[in-house]
Amino acid sequence: MRITPRGLRWIALVLVLALGVSIWWGVSQLRLHKSFAVRLENNYQRAFHELVWHIQTVENELAKLSAAGTAEQETEKLATVWRQLYAAQEKVGQLPLGLVPLENTEAYLASVGDQVFGLVKRGTGLSPADRAQVDNIQQGAAKLAGELAALQQTVLTSNLRWTDVEFVIAKARNQNQVRDNTVINGLSLVNKQVQEYPEVQFDQRIGVLTPTPRLVGEKVTEQEAAAHALWFLAPGNESAYKVESAELTGGTIPVYNFVAASQPDNTRRINIAVTENLGRVLWMLDSRQPGATGALPAEALEQQAANFLRRRGFKNMRLVGQHEYQGAMLFAYVFEQDGVLIYPDLLRVRVARDDGSIIGFEGNGYTAWHRERKLASPKIDRQEAHEALAKGLELIGPAQLAVIFNARAEETLVYEFPVKRGSDTFLVYVDAQTGEELQIVRLESTDLPKQAMSLGQ
Repeated sequence: MRITPRGLRWIALVLVLALGVSIWWGVSQLRLHKSFAVRLENNYQRAFHELVWHIQTVENELAKLSAAGTAEQETEKLATVWRQLYAAQEKVGQLPLGLVPLENTEAYLASVGDQVFGLVKRGTGLSPADRAQVDNIQQGAAKLAGELAALQQTVLTSNLRWTDVEFVIAKARNQNQVRDNTVINGLSLVNKQVQEYPEVQFDQRIGVLTPTPRLVGEKVTEQEAAAHALWFLAPGNESAYKVESAELTGGTIPVYNFVAASQPDNTRRINIAVTENLGRVLWMLDSRQPGATGALPAEALEQQAANFLRRRGFKNMRLVGQHEYQGAMLFAYVFEQDGVLIYPDLLRVRVARDDGSIIGFEGNGYTAWHRERKLASPKIDRQEAHEALAKGLELIGPAQLAVIFNARAEETLVYEFPVKRGSDTFLVYVDAQTGEELQIVRLESTDLPKQAMSLGQ
């Protein structure tokens, strides 16, 4: 059969079209694969960092038991411990650890969770023997938290990816090889050392009520949210950054997640989330890791954080805490109304110690709860509230009126007492209406600012 020149042209055209379609399909699949890989990596990173946070919270809550003055407070702290242990078990299950033996760690978390609930269910307060058992749990939690925190530091400083862990596991399974990976080796060591933690004895489970944030208001479009994100990153100089990607994610507070790159050099990338309702910035995180040298003084970093908030319209914010973390200082602020600290309206600013740049902002509490409130007057005075504190606590500062959430997720007016027992420092909160001790917060040595600072009008 003879093919005419015209037929050849048609065949060539069909082949070109087929090649074009194949290239388009391949590029589309590559983009989908990259998008899936990024999302998968983000899920793994979130699960691991939340696992570390849950274990650190367990140790912290157990330490607070030493300052608890009532059986009710002891029960509340133990209930929080159980809830955090249960959450930690869930996070372990979300990591790509098919061949990494974490059965000892999982069994430890489950066992301690069951045992703690035995004390909660009894509800009679802790006997000396119970406190000895709780001390054993705290020792184990402190060791586990330290080991996980060390691994977390390695993951962050070495820019390790969890998808690489999954690849190593899959390759080892297929080729019967020995797995050699920093993350895998670190987790295996943690799992081995869990067996050396002090053993404890107890029983079952409980949950506690926590407030569910709701943000009600007019929805903004993706373009409106992006414009606000760029303004938040550089007020008055919105062209300093360009949005590279955007995604609307659901949840308790639906948000637009943006990735913005500095212009014109693209040397810095910042992740920033803007709420779909009302268009408020929920959080912001700069990808830059602070350097290890050239640390600026804390006072200068504090001023940078204060200026950052002022330029973005945050008023009447009181600095209530500061904490050094991975080459940066984390400053915590709460809204102040008529001299009362409103703790639900809390936000945090992270400042790099090497150059004073703002590399993080977390405004979940402020975004969800901020409003002007009608505050009740206290029914008891500071002296009456002070009498509710446990014996042996040393008062190290003046009492302060504040608003916190109670166990029923209700905003409650309280007196805040900074106290000390031994080498530990705490904030104890006493209901300003009833004199009941409601909450205890354990502080690290750098948590309290040297002098409280307020951002005025």
